[in-house]
Amino acid sequence: MKVLIDYLPTEVAEAAALQRALLDNRIKSKLSLEEVGDFSNVESHVMRLAEESDCFVLVWSPTATQLFEAEKIVVAKELARRFFGIGPDKFVIWRTGGAIVPFTLSDLPSYDSIEEILLYVRHLLFGERVISGDFIRPTGPKDFFLSHSSKDMACADRLRRMLEEKVSVWYAPRDLRQLGMYGKAILVAVRSCERMLLLLTPNSISSPHCIREVYLALENRKQIVVLSELPHDKITDDWAYPLAGVHLAAFDCANAEPNVLQHVLN
Repeated sequence: MKVLIDYLPTEVAEAAALQRALLDNRIKSKLSLEEVGDFSNVESHVMRLAEESDCFVLVWSPTATQLFEAEKIVVAKELARRFFGIGPDKFVIWRTGGAIVPFTLSDLPSYDSIEEILLYVRHLLFGERVISGDFIRPTGPKDFFLSHSSKDMACADRLRRMLEEKVSVWYAPRDLRQLGMYGKAILVAVRSCERMLLLLTPNSISSPHCIREVYLALENRKQIVVLSELPHDKITDDWAYPLAGVHLAAFDCANAEPNVLQHVLN
């Protein structure tokens, strides 16, 4: 089985550590920058190597996030498009240094430790059972499922901390265990929570993931609470139907206070 590890020149130490951890007589791992050779056309070389591999591990650091936002990383975007076509379970991201995965890649499996990456790769390549039960941390049903865009993660995390002073919250960046089954994990979480709390922003209103989560909540007869940073005239037609009859509470994340938030939820 072939595993390709892709990384930036600033992530050599992390990539080498992952390759050492993957030492297994059943696995042949390669480091992309060692294999490329001709750096005049890195993108096409990495693409070819990835397509020849059984699993593609992308090392994602804060530097990668900065370059991605500056439109200087093309390979990750193209790989995301291609691998979504054949199934995201070939593509896994190792988040290092507290890096945040950008929205374009947010639907792909990602983990923040070598141990979790190893479990994922062995599950993918050999079918090893690594987690019993479902793909969610066994923390039990929650009061709220927090739906938000990954671009609003800082706001969502602040909101989550305020909420958890009074209620329990299912929060994907913390509670999700993807293992290539992102959709199933979200479905189970929506079904198990009492209510959905939607953070409606210019980012979430353009997110196909957020609107799917809202439809899941409706199908499962969950009450939806909406905290909106958008005026009513900015609600697009595709959101008008699922939010018909739902009160949109005006919300400003930067100036939100726990007592105001509690009043809205009550």
